[in-house]
Amino acid sequence: MPEKVRELVAKADKQIFARWASECAERVLHYYEELYHNDRRSHLALKSFKDYLNGKIRFKEFRKLILETHRIAREKENLPARFAVRAVAQAASVGHVKEHALGAAWYAAKAVSFKSRGTSRKSKKSNGNWIDSKSSLEKPLRRNLDKNLRDFINCAVSFSNELNCTI
Repeated sequence: MPEKVRELVAKADKQIFARWASECAERVLHYYEELYHNDRRSHLALKSFKDYLNGKIRFKEFRKLILETHRIAREKENLPARFAVRAVAQAASVGHVKEHALGAAWYAAKAVSFKSRGTSRKSKKSNGNWIDSKSSLEKPLRRNLDKNLRDFINCAVSFSNELNCTI
């Protein structure tokens, strides 16, 4: 992890990072649910994570569900769906280690990018700036997330075709 990002993560508020990761995962979860509409485990993992953030449950109460969500992702061949589930698993894992928020954002960006393949540059660009879109966390994100991190996510969306790698 680059030193500047490592410093940002060290200073970042875990709750804000967690909510940001949750929003990243939420934006792409439908890629999975459209194909596997009877499988609600990823949705349940995200809901449980939100319950954890709101103090309704403890981390250990949904840890097994997180591990199951990681397993689900390994089994899926559809890349946007796989990356969407990985984004959910990484977001929920922020309850354990806040650095997982970066993984949630990365996989959400990859899901958008792979879903966008074959579309016009214009549609890719419109998907690529959702960190700054209107969301319930827009102001806290702008205050608390360094420009470099927002750039990282926007670049990941725009260039993951060229990067073509998995972390």
